[in-house]
Amino acid sequence: YGELCAADTACSARTNDLAATMKQVNETMPDSWLMLDIDPGKVQSMAFVMMFHRGTAVQVIDAYLSAAEGDYSGLALMDLAYDQMLPKMMTWGEFLSKGVSADYDASRDYSDLADPETVMGSPVSEPVWPVGGEWPMERLPETYNTAQPSDVETLIVSGNLDFSTPAEAATDELLPMLSNGQQIILTDMGHTNDWRLENRDWGNALNSLSK
Repeated sequence: YGELCAADTACSARTNDLAATMKQVNETMPDSWLMLDIDPGKVQSMAFVMMFHRGTAVQVIDAYLSAAEGDYSGLALMDLAYDQMLPKMMTWGEFLSKGVSADYDASRDYSDLADPETVMGSPVSEPVWPVGGEWPMERLPETYNTAQPSDVETLIVSGNLDFSTPAEAATDELLPMLSNGQQIILTDMGHTNDWRLENRDWGNALNSLSK
């Protein structure tokens, strides 16, 4: 998004470094706007999940750039949206059961997730992973917790702007295990809600595999 902003006349007129501006806003946002609270954790959590898709990502970027200009109304609205959206975003028991059984590491101190060097930190992971040690679910045996080599013909479809499941993760970690696998990375696409392409677009993407 930083690269797209730099290439866009309207966006680049508001910041010369989108990531740096967003990081600065995260570090300096006030605790309220008018009569509304602004909780940094809630704002950053909403920013993270809204960045999954292009339409809502634009709203996040505008809210942050406006905050850098002194208007914190967008951040206050994101704080309000947190209480309405995050509790309903998924079935949390199922989410924890899957996450704990697959990835929880009992030897790790999960209090170290808030990396100050990153733009957004880990706002969704911070409240979730510390609970993992108390969740009544055992870790899967390693046999079922590691990708196995496969020669099954497989197509991986990713978006280059996907904050939920980054294309790079599939490229680096899954694709090498698939001897008969290929990956399409859709340009200017986020997570799955963005993949509403017309048939000719899918055709163009599939045709690229033969090149």
